[in-house]
Amino acid sequence: MKKILVGIVIFGLVLITFFYVFIRTIDIFDENRAETLFLSSPNQPNSYKIDDKDTTEDLIEDLNKGKQMSNHFKKNLKEPDYIAKVMFGPTNGTTFQLWTKRSQVAFLVDGTYYELNQKHSSSFQKQLQEAIQKGASS
Repeated sequence: MKKILVGIVIFGLVLITFFYVFIRTIDIFDENRAETLFLSSPNQPNSYKIDDKDTTEDLIEDLNKGKQMSNHFKKNLKEPDYIAKVMFGPTNGTTFQLWTKRSQVAFLVDGTYYELNQKHSSSFQKQLQEAIQKGASS
């Protein structure tokens, strides 16, 4: 009887561990459904709409590579550079805060801070600037 109970407990712990790891590895945003990205600056009247689906998916793909930030980085974040909203359809979207004018891109989604590493930050910043310039020229 003790062996069966121990087996059930071990199986339960393995199952809980599996689901915990699975939940921690899921994407922050659903990049395959992302259609449009809206950016508005809290200090300036500028707002940008990135409605090219491929560009939006690429930007979201980079954001999904973000890792949760440690607490000491959060203190250095002041007002965000952009209030962003990724749209997954005409009425379904997720709003988040985005800091891009740093060495590493950071963002806040649903109360959790994320940060991109140096390589992904550079890629994201370059793609974002290209998309903004492309949208401004059209």
